[in-house]
Amino acid sequence: METIAELFYQQKQHAPKVAKSTAKERIKKLRLLEREILKRQQQINNAVSADFRKPELETNFTETFLTLHEIRHTIRHISKWMRPKKISRTLLSATTRSEIRYESKGVVLIISPWNFPIHLALMPLVSAIAAGNCAIIKPSEFAPNAAKIIEEIIEAVFPRGETAIIQGDKEVAEQLLQLPFDHIFFTGSPEVGKIVMKAAADHYASVTLELGGKSPSIIDADADIDDAALKLALGKFMNCGQACIAPDYILVHHSQMDNLLVSLKRVLRNAYGDASAAQKSPNLARIINSKNYERIENLLNDAVAKGAQINTGGEKQADDLYIAPTLLTNIPQDDCKLMEEEIFGPLLPIIPFETIDDAIRIINNKPKPLAMYIFSHQHEHVERILNETRAGGTTVNDFGWQYLQFNLPFGGVGMSGFGSTHGKNGFLAFSHERAVVYHHKWSPLKLFAPPYTKFKINLTKLLIKYF
Repeated sequence: METIAELFYQQKQHAPKVAKSTAKERIKKLRLLEREILKRQQQINNAVSADFRKPELETNFTETFLTLHEIRHTIRHISKWMRPKKISRTLLSATTRSEIRYESKGVVLIISPWNFPIHLALMPLVSAIAAGNCAIIKPSEFAPNAAKIIEEIIEAVFPRGETAIIQGDKEVAEQLLQLPFDHIFFTGSPEVGKIVMKAAADHYASVTLELGGKSPSIIDADADIDDAALKLALGKFMNCGQACIAPDYILVHHSQMDNLLVSLKRVLRNAYGDASAAQKSPNLARIINSKNYERIENLLNDAVAKGAQINTGGEKQADDLYIAPTLLTNIPQDDCKLMEEEIFGPLLPIIPFETIDDAIRIINNKPKPLAMYIFSHQHEHVERILNETRAGGTTVNDFGWQYLQFNLPFGGVGMSGFGSTHGKNGFLAFSHERAVVYHHKWSPLKLFAPPYTKFKINLTKLLIKYF
């Protein structure tokens, strides 16, 4: 096997040929990828289950279906995306004709996480292929069975000189980051995102960072509580809370606090059984590893020690990497790790608020989140929250649709990341938008060539005044 550097420079040599590929050729590659994923659907289920006991339905939807949906959406639109885009003239450029041409960036690096190991490795690859790039994927070592399936899929579809998998741990990732990639697509924590950005800066590489953060949910006084409880419980406890767009905490109008707790308990009981049965439920994934288990356990213990109350849940089993879906109330607002760090686990703090001003203040006292969920039928309140807060994306009266609508850009802001993905936005992330202007022999710029006569000086003054 070649070294990492040898593989990179092999792709570098091959990149110009891939960049010239037509829409038809890129569609053929995506069709082959689609076929290979479909062929290995049961293997994907088995692998992800082996890594952290992810339920089959969740794997079918969040890993296989969403990846195939990205492929099929891209196939339908790639020809249009690749076409040069005509640009309208401005008054100054009235004598020109302009367009934007979409060029591949070259050789790209995709560093994917463990929480959705198939989808978050292959989804950005689809965009990279659509844009005409060569790619190296570094999957997470914390989901080794899924990483192995990704490797088998990629090797069955692509030559290594075009798309390849590099397996390994943190040291392998560091080796990859020393190479002069043209673009780096990273999904993971803000802490590692800083390392990626610093490495990219050494080579002037562009980056897309999909990070996370404390994504709030706001439940207004007039919200349908049963509807909100079902949707937020689905979003929070799917994948055992290990999702970057999961609701991190709930802000609920004080008049609906008791109703929400009753409804959430009923939803959890219907989904996973009572406290004694939940650990045996086939519908609940596990924490990925002991390190993350201890981190989440410490968040829970710290909150309880500082006055938080476990309203339901709280059961733990270290050797099974099990923490029950847990609702917490009476959350301390100061010096509480639960409200300072992204939870990324099955703990759900619930905080009452008196006015919309209070909810907005709590949200704005934290870094900008990746996602926000608003449950309200008061248009004025929804507009206030949207106008007076910032988030990567928002869904009103539901969960997760800012991610599932592939015609929308998905991405963070500030600490939750930057750059966008999905559909055309993913294609653009891996493309350089080259500005091209066509002109002819006569050019108004000739009027400003030296010598700078009084007439020419006066002409510039007219431009300043009227253009």
